[in-house]
Amino acid sequence: MSATFQHQLYLANNPDLAERFDVEDELGIREHYERFGRNELRGIAIAEYVRVEGVIYSDEGHILIAGWADLRLMPNFTLTVSIGFINYEIPKDALCWYHREDVSSLTGASQDPAGFIGMIELESFEAHGNLSVWVMGLKCFEDTTARFLDSETFLDRALAACAVFADRPIGENLKHAEKLLPGFQDIWKKITDKRKYVCTFNSMVDTKVERSIVVVLHRKSNMLIPQLTSLSPYLEDQNTEVIIVGNELVQHQLVVDKLTAFGQIHAFPISLHLCSGNAGFSAANNFGASQARGDTIIFMNPDIFPPERHDPRIENFVLEPPGDKLIGAMLYYGDGLLMHSGMYATGDTVCDPSEGARSEILRVEHFGKGLIHHIDAPLPDEIAQVAQNPSVLTTAALWKIDRSTFFEAGGLPEDYLYAYYEDADFCLTFLKAGKQIEIDANAHWFHLEGVGSEKPPFLRTAMWLNRIHFSKRFSEDSNILSSVVDLAVL
Repeated sequence: MSATFQHQLYLANNPDLAERFDVEDELGIREHYERFGRNELRGIAIAEYVRVEGVIYSDEGHILIAGWADLRLMPNFTLTVSIGFINYEIPKDALCWYHREDVSSLTGASQDPAGFIGMIELESFEAHGNLSVWVMGLKCFEDTTARFLDSETFLDRALAACAVFADRPIGENLKHAEKLLPGFQDIWKKITDKRKYVCTFNSMVDTKVERSIVVVLHRKSNMLIPQLTSLSPYLEDQNTEVIIVGNELVQHQLVVDKLTAFGQIHAFPISLHLCSGNAGFSAANNFGASQARGDTIIFMNPDIFPPERHDPRIENFVLEPPGDKLIGAMLYYGDGLLMHSGMYATGDTVCDPSEGARSEILRVEHFGKGLIHHIDAPLPDEIAQVAQNPSVLTTAALWKIDRSTFFEAGGLPEDYLYAYYEDADFCLTFLKAGKQIEIDANAHWFHLEGVGSEKPPFLRTAMWLNRIHFSKRFSEDSNILSSVVDLAVL
């Protein structure tokens, strides 16, 4: 079988080339086609083989582009973003390419990656009302009245757009996380660096304080007064203050009114500090700690409650100094089943069959989570022994630590998006510095965290990226345990 290049048809379909080549110069025409013809895609209805489905852009020069392309027809894929009169060339390898079943059913490329998502920061960016995206010289997107998002709105929407990766097996998307994570962390830092705080309520400011409880609220405050009421028997006349930090707190004036009324009945110092936006779990807790007057800081989520009956063991947890240790507590679901008796970091082997690659990725688990052990029942020896493992970690949902020790350890790391994995990071760093972590097995608290509720897309992506960030930082840490420590309890 022989193949013949139709050089005369090539010239006939491209009049501009016919002016440059002699019709009999078969060799020269063929060489031109080999060098440029495939990239020029002449004679192809390129609009049928590529789509730009979504473009999000920020006023700081970040842009997220999503779409698909049949790379078999455009192996030298090029993408250009035009803003005003400036073109930005986006390299093909700056995009995350992934398999899309909806596209493969259209193109017939069942095994080839066709979908792409790219999150890029444009250099020398200047905002302009006209924005367009070109693929292989074809205009695939145009916005003549471009609306550039502020960084916070852009971050949420861009993370949500990348949930397509977070929802797939993590082994398939490690390479995507490595591309996306630095850009998202850069935006997150720029956002948090601009955060400001203002104190809108501060009672009993002259009261002597020995310990400070820091509670961070995100948007909602519906559990705040019930929590303070349940804590009041352990705080009144005990030289203990409560510092509340509100991330994007809605109806904050109503919160101030409620705290004012609460203070007429319960006498212990309370302050409320509002953040100008969402600073994330770490930064808000670090700020709360910076405002603490007590030598001991107790970090407490807004959904942590003591048992209904007064318990001297809870009182001891609140009042006893932690020394130079980080001390956690036993946490239980609302139905009394075990939620937390310590945490551990362990590794999973994950793979990407399409790349023939395998990797070790870390995750954080709670010892014996969900075991049938009621909050009022004596602690089984198996759980008590496992929780005293020298590599045990503890959740920042409830822990206490000396204030100076906390800041000497660097505080909670703020390079994790929003929340998740920062407490495990702090614990492993704390252990690496030769410090000790202990679980107070006598202090039994309720943790009424949401069970079974679906997390929004932007948060699923943040958790996925945070896990990769945590894994890269601690993959070789000596305190990473085998999951058999939990299986032994089961």
